[in-house]
Amino acid sequence: MKQLVSIIVPVYNTEQYLDDCIKSIIFQTYKNIEIILIDDGSTDMSGEKCDKWKARDERILVIHQENKGLSAARNKGIEISGGDWIVFIDSDDVVGLDYVACLYELTQKYEVSIAQCGRGDIQGNIREYAVAEKKISSSEFLLSSYYQTTAWGKIYKRILFEKERYPAGMIHEDMAVTYKLVYEAKNVAFTNKVLYFVRQRPGSITRKERFYKERLVVLQFLKEQIEFFEEKEENELVKKGYRNYAIALLENYNKTKREIKDKEIKSKIKKEYQRICYRVIREDDIISLKTRILLLLCFMFPELWQLLMKE
Repeated sequence: MKQLVSIIVPVYNTEQYLDDCIKSIIFQTYKNIEIILIDDGSTDMSGEKCDKWKARDERILVIHQENKGLSAARNKGIEISGGDWIVFIDSDDVVGLDYVACLYELTQKYEVSIAQCGRGDIQGNIREYAVAEKKISSSEFLLSSYYQTTAWGKIYKRILFEKERYPAGMIHEDMAVTYKLVYEAKNVAFTNKVLYFVRQRPGSITRKERFYKERLVVLQFLKEQIEFFEEKEENELVKKGYRNYAIALLENYNKTKREIKDKEIKSKIKKEYQRICYRVIREDDIISLKTRILLLLCFMFPELWQLLMKE
């Protein structure tokens, strides 16, 4: 018999989309699944809908808890899950009917602990890659354009979560964890087959149009990622980390100036950019001469990034 796959679905105020999400899960071609719906203190009818679905399918388990955020909901799902494999799906998204089957079969075919599929969105935009299917090392995967930081769109061997949990109370939590899981896996299987479909909606946590202070946690996560790969002596991943960190500092400097208007935070971000700027320009052989010049100009005038990149 095929191994049990735990599908964890954090639910918070998505009653309008929840039925579509659950339907796409219960009709999976891979049948040996448990579906864990974590009602994270919903104030609409989402909790009631979860209970109704539980009554219709014995594979569904519902947990109602006070609102603690997406990380806490995922962590709760991991804690109570009984599967050999773990899959995450957001409650406003949908998946293809062979989503679990395809990901699971990739792990068996290539003997890996993580597999990732292609993504699109419900509105019809699809992200595809030239590669159809392959197995690559974790380091190569993290350096490639195939890698997605999102928790969803992947299947994970349960053992990978023995030491890892999502940071409670923070947004962009995937950025703090996914790269560690991928690196621990040693190898990853990837297919460009589009099986996960994201719903772009204004009210979701990470898709709110307005920039706000809590979003600055991305800078902390990027810095932690650099430190992680420095410890592992993964020089190319360290270079990529610094490159991403530098760009994120410039982007967040301009967003802070434009939206938050906090001079102290803006000053701290500028100083941090100045601290790492020369290292990126000197050591990163990937970036172009044009970008090097722009990064150097931004040493004194970070506002140039917004102007020239047309944010």
